Amino acid sequence: MPSNHSLEVSFAPKVAGNLSAISGLQFDVERPRDGKLPAALRDGSGTNHRQHIWWNAPANTSMARWLVHPGNLKLSTTSRFQLMRAVRVGDPDPAGEEVSIDIADPVHRVTFRLPPPPTDSELEGTAK
Repeated sequence: MPSNHSLEVSFAPKVAGNLSAISGLQFDVERPRDGKLPAALRDGSGTNHRQHIWWNAPANTSMARWLVHPGNLKLSTTSRFQLMRAVRVGDPDPAGEEVSIDIADPVHRVTFRLPPPPTDSELEGTAK
C-alpha cells in the first residue's frame, strides 16, 4: 500500500512585521510510475514525465497543505504586481523564490520569505 506524504508551505514576509503578498505557486511535479499517471487531481501542462500546475493563493494565505506522492517537486512563488500598475513599465514581475524537493519523508515543510508589495508611487510610476 502506498504511503501518504504531505507538503506544508508557509508564507512569511522577508522582513518581520512588513506586509507581504503572493499571487500563487507554480508546481512542477514529477509524474508517478514513469509518467503513466497524472501528478495532480487537476489539469496542468507538462511533459510525459513532469506536470506543471498553477495554484492561486487566496487572500491572506499564510500556510497551505497538500497530499503529494514521492518524487521530485519544484515550487516557485509568483507575485503579479505589474497587473496593478496604471502604466506597465520595465520588466515583468521578477520570478520569486524557487525550491526543489525530493519527497521521501512523511511531511515536508517549506517557508517562502516574500517581498513587500510595491508602494502606491511605485505602482503609479512616480517613485524616485
